[in-house]
Amino acid sequence: MASRLLPPCATTPEKFACCVRDRAERSTGPLAQRGNTRYALLIVDRDLSFAFWLGRVLDNAGYVSLPAQSTASATDLIVVKRISVDLLVIDSSLPDGAPFLMRMRRSQPRMKGIAALPENSKEEGDPPFFDASKRKPQHRSAEAALEWVSLVAAIFPPCWQAR
Repeated sequence: MASRLLPPCATTPEKFACCVRDRAERSTGPLAQRGNTRYALLIVDRDLSFAFWLGRVLDNAGYVSLPAQSTASATDLIVVKRISVDLLVIDSSLPDGAPFLMRMRRSQPRMKGIAALPENSKEEGDPPFFDASKRKPQHRSAEAALEWVSLVAAIFPPCWQAR
């Protein structure tokens, strides 16, 4: 599963879990606080290369992002580690994606959700309970990155726009 898009720490599921914990601990520092308007995003997707690609794109656009491979690991970050999340990007093929978003909104009512649709999805419109949806890019290009950043920025402007 290792690829050039994944950091060396994510070569096995165990190492991926450590990588997520380390990144979560770093993201709870001063940069993740709302005082400077950097929004925290959690990307929940089985496809780790997509989660890390999108995370890197959004980090470069002024957000703080964390990857999670399942709703269970996302729950660990939000509930157990008490990480405040503004936006969830959830793989729409996860069977518990929408219920997970609804549960998380009970504790963080201002949380928004984007459904990450499969590239070959024929769905039109946003799935129920989500604020927006976007197809995963077939090719991870600069154009695809700009489309994702534009979608997220429409919901939460990055810190450099908020001033």
